[in-house]
Amino acid sequence: LESSVNHFLAFARPAPLKLETTQLNDVVDNTLELLQPQCQSHGVQLVRKLARDLPPVELDPRQFVQAVENLVLNAMQASGRGGTVTVATGYEDSAVVLSVSDDGPGIPEDLQEKIFNVFFTTREGGTGLGLNIVSRIVEEHHFRLDLRSEVGKGTTFKIIMPQQGAAKHSREEE
Repeated sequence: LESSVNHFLAFARPAPLKLETTQLNDVVDNTLELLQPQCQSHGVQLVRKLARDLPPVELDPRQFVQAVENLVLNAMQASGRGGTVTVATGYEDSAVVLSVSDDGPGIPEDLQEKIFNVFFTTREGGTGLGLNIVSRIVEEHHFRLDLRSEVGKGTTFKIIMPQQGAAKHSREEE
């Protein structure tokens, strides 16, 4: 009940962004530390694959934590006991990327657009707010949310964070 109320409040009363220059891996790592016990109690393995030397990103750490938390909890619920959730960071095509993948049943193509609608859920007891909140947070940051899912194989959500000066960074890596 507390989780449902908190989701509803976050949906109904979004706070204005307070952008900070942030190390994405720090935000992700701290969030995963908090979620690790919950994943263990649900019999889900939580795997971290955090890239080194990512450039800092401009984001609101409090809101971004909520987006990461919602994605990981959705992935955990989709995977079920014995499943795996993988959270990875990296740098692709001049953008910092966070991905959350599960080995659950996948999302049928006809539902993929609906999952972001407010109050839409396929899970008994679900609020239908989690992915809507993720979508709103990503949109407010001017990031991009990418969904890849294959029925029977799992789902990956990517938050793509374009970087200013990214071309310079990628040339330095070569």
